Amino acid sequence: MSQLSELTAFMTEHLPTRVRGFDSWMDNQKLTPALKNLGKGQRRIGITTYDGVLEWDKFPYRELDPAVLFALVLSWLMEGANEARSDLNLENPDVEVELYDEESALVTITVPLVDEIVLLPNSNGEIPLDGESWGVVDPTYDHAEEAVIFGADATGAPVKDGEDS
Repeated sequence: MSQLSELTAFMTEHLPTRVRGFDSWMDNQKLTPALKNLGKGQRRIGITTYDGVLEWDKFPYRELDPAVLFALVLSWLMEGANEARSDLNLENPDVEVELYDEESALVTITVPLVDEIVLLPNSNGEIPLDGESWGVVDPTYDHAEEAVIFGADATGAPVKDGEDS
């Protein structure tokens, strides 16, 4: 699933019903080759960077503070955006507001995003590469929950992800 699809789903889930009707699309998309073995047979062949555009036509800014939109986007960026976004140091979102009248406005939020293009061997895959057939997949990652770090001596220091025990 693309980062834009995830952001759109997040916004739809958390916005009041009245303002869930908005458009989202990709703009200024670029492809960059970026080969990397991700493990589990997965191979990243590139990344795509783009502007994710969210747009509300006739947003009722007197009924719902536009800051709610901004806070939701920032919340998603903090908790839902992939690591590649921070690795590439992408720009912050841009906001444009065009007032229609005393009750409504066109609100456009543009969020620079990045998606990995990842392949997995698949005998019915559409992508020929290195003499094999591959299919495009959403990457899966394993993250360590515990580790033991060894320094100069033989005693390891346990490290855990999460709450202290």
